[in-house]
Amino acid sequence: MTQTPTRRTDPPTSGRRNNPRGEGARLREELIDAACALLAETGSASRLSIRAVAARTGVAATSVYLHFADLDEIKLAVADRAFADLGAARTAATAGIDDPAAELTARCLAYVDFALTHPGQYRLMFGADLPADLFTRSYESAASPIRTAYESLIDAIRRCQRTGATHDDTDPNRLGALLWPALHGQITLRLDRPHLPRPPLHELVTETVQRLIGLHYGDSTPRP
Repeated sequence: MTQTPTRRTDPPTSGRRNNPRGEGARLREELIDAACALLAETGSASRLSIRAVAARTGVAATSVYLHFADLDEIKLAVADRAFADLGAARTAATAGIDDPAAELTARCLAYVDFALTHPGQYRLMFGADLPADLFTRSYESAASPIRTAYESLIDAIRRCQRTGATHDDTDPNRLGALLWPALHGQITLRLDRPHLPRPPLHELVTETVQRLIGLHYGDSTPRP
């Protein structure tokens, strides 16, 4: 008696439906969503992998390579999104604030709050897990969220100078280069050594901004 051959079928890798033709960009965003979620859970970009991102998204690992050359490209996409989210947080924090000194302070407070509530993303944004050449490439690209984050800080300092909220006429880029690392240092200590004695964070950040930029709150007079 001849046995009827049966066709062998491989089990599907997931229950995910394929995106319709022409909607590959949706999968790219879903892969970034998955990487962001994993980073938020683990707190470290060193624990990201192509396989983990693919599994969280519900696709085969080979599908990831249709959108990203390697894991570092995924990390860069996550960092770009984090910088964009930081920009949105600072915009929300400064909405309705007319005084340039108060606006700059609110912008800096939003920066440290974002960092402390998104520690995994923040460490990726400024840490060694993101290769320097990729960070530079993104910074130099058109509409870079990394460059936008820096330039918005410089613009806020410039408004303080223009309106008389500070009488320090130092190049605003130099003032920004002093202020940003000061905030970054406070963030890093809070994340890595949370039990060290220190003043309340917002109080310390406000004083840092005021001292470094020489702010005068509510005393803005346009320069002639």
